Amino acid sequence: MIEKKLVGKTTNGDYVSVDDYCKKNGISKISLLKMDVEGYENDVLEGARTMIGHGDIKKMAICTYHNQD
Repeated sequence: MIEKKLVGKTTNGDYVSVDDYCKKNGISKISLLKMDVEGYENDVLEGARTMIGHGDIKKMAICTYHNQD
């Protein structure tokens, strides 16, 4: 399902969190969560806190090469 929103730590306005998206669409497990979000990795991870905490995301691939720090 395509959602015309940005992925973030909360769901409001132009943003949707991974947790809320999964709940809304009946997704209970994620095999692979891939992120290349140009410095917003922490926000996306915050928004996936429940799925991560319950072990419902099997693997994650997070691109961080763009951040010099």
